[in-house]
Amino acid sequence: MSNMISLLRKQVQENGKAEIDIDMFNQLQNEWITRCDIDCLPFVYKNIKTNEERKILLTAAEIRPFVEDELYERLTACDCTSIGETNVIECNCEDKFEDFELQLN
Repeated sequence: MSNMISLLRKQVQENGKAEIDIDMFNQLQNEWITRCDIDCLPFVYKNIKTNEERKILLTAAEIRPFVEDELYERLTACDCTSIGETNVIECNCEDKFEDFELQLN
């Protein structure tokens, strides 16, 4: 598989334009994803009939607002159990996690 970016650059230099088919388009997107910083995550939608792919790259900071509540719930899950047969749960988990903050590493 050749370097699609270089191939297209050469076509534009020689012909003033470059035309690509769907397979070349998908290869080009893959090359851009490969060149992206490691902090980026690729997300892909693929048409199963035509094989057309739509890809985007998102950083953790871009994804965070959409998953922050879910992460909080999972990371601060309470595993306190009731005491004896009373079904009363003495728990201070909310206080325990009050000073915690989500970190993006």
